[in-house]
Amino acid sequence: MIAFLYKCRNNNIKISLLSKHDDASLKPLKILLSELRIEQIFDRIIHINENEQKSDYIDNKDAIFIDDSFAERRAIKEKCGINVFSVDMVEVL
Repeated sequence: MIAFLYKCRNNNIKISLLSKHDDASLKPLKILLSELRIEQIFDRIIHINENEQKSDYIDNKDAIFIDDSFAERRAIKEKCGINVFSVDMVEVL
């Protein structure tokens, strides 16, 4: 996944992270990304509340959506009509 993200960066493709990361039970998202040294890969980091939908934040009809959740991918495909992929499918991109 990281290799794919860097490939996108090298091709000037914008990358947005949409996350429902739970800061209350885990490390805050920004700190976690910084510790993993991957915060700068993303052009936008959008921290979504648990009651919000990721589809509400997709504003590019040419985007693709990569997520480990089948339910999230299905919702995005149905609402936004963009191509969706599971994390293990990144190799085909």
